[in-house]
Order: sequence, then structure tokens, then C-alpha cells
Amino acid sequence: MISAADGEIYLKLGPTGGKDGFLEAWDDGFGDDVKQICICHGEYIVSIQTTYKRDGITIVSNRHGGTEGNFDVIYFNEPLTWVSGHYQSWYMEPDAWRLAEYCPNNDTMVIRSLKLGTDRATYGPFGKEHGEPFHYNSSTGICGFHGYCHNGDSGMLNAMGVYVRAMAAHSINNNPIPAMATPTRAITSPPLQDMAESNETSTTES
Repeated sequence: MISAADGEIYLKLGPTGGKDGFLEAWDDGFGDDVKQICICHGEYIVSIQTTYKRDGITIVSNRHGGTEGNFDVIYFNEPLTWVSGHYQSWYMEPDAWRLAEYCPNNDTMVIRSLKLGTDRATYGPFGKEHGEPFHYNSSTGICGFHGYCHNGDSGMLNAMGVYVRAMAAHSINNNPIPAMATPTRAITSPPLQDMAESNETSTTES
């Protein structure tokens, strides 16, 4: 549990997927609403980049992962209440990705698919629905993401978790709830079009 300046208590769930030491941890923090998610995807989820409304200000996270694959933007006019998907082990040869079953000692875990929804709408699936399923659901709303990734043009999303609002006002043992640390990946405000331009460039070159 995490307390925040707005007086709310938040729960940090997950992440689900790969958490190996060589991966880069990322954390968008929490608060208010998810307004937009940009997803790059193909055989797996390449990256996500999220826009939040926090304290009356619209802010956008860094991109977590790479720039290749298909590109979709989802807009939310109501609270995001659930996220589901699949994760699976993959391995990389010099020129190709293949399922880890062909080389079990040289694999990495990736998020293979994502599906997101509100009380009235479903978006996705993005990626491929193969591997182990996972599901996060909260009637109080999902208000932040965290996880692990490989960054760079050929990067990928390896693990993903969520922040949700708790209905509680106090913890059960009345001990102080630790304050939220500074996010490991700073929230910035670059133009979202940078991600789209990178995707268009990779599509043209291929």
C-alpha cells in the first residue's frame, strides 16, 4: 500500500512477465486517470506510452520499450478498469525471434498481448494471444503502470503491473504507509508524434 498527497491509498499490483536483472525497471507512478495509451505491437508488445491526467495537468510518460511494429492509440473518456494479456518466453538469434522451446537456455520473457477496457468498452487484443494469461481488474480504476522493458528501436515490453485506488482510508495495522518513491522513469511531456514518426520510418525502411 502507498499513501499519496491527495489523501488516497493506492495498491501496487504486479508486475507480470519478465523481471530479470538485466532488464530496465520503469514506473509511471499513480494518481487520477489514464487518458491515452500508445501501443507498438506485432508478435509481442513492443512498447507502451501513457498519457495521464494528474492534479489537473495532462502529462505523458516516457516510451517503455521499442519503436517497431504496428502502432495504435487508445483514448479513454471514462476510467480504465481492467487490463489483461499474455506473457511468454522468447529467445533471440542474430537475425530472428523464435519461441523459447527451441532454445530453453537463452530466453527472455515478453508481454505477448494486451487488452484494455472500461465498464463500457474493450480495446484490443494487441499482439498475439499466446502464452500464460494475466488479468488486472479494479472497479475503483487503474491509475498508473510499472514494469520492466528493453529500450531502443528493437526493444520490447517484458513485464507490466498496475496501480489501483484502494477504498480504505487507513491501513489495518495503523502503521504509517510508506510514501511513494520518485518514479524510476521520469514523467515528461514530449510530443506523442515522435513515437508515430519512429514507427513510420521503420515501416518505410522495411
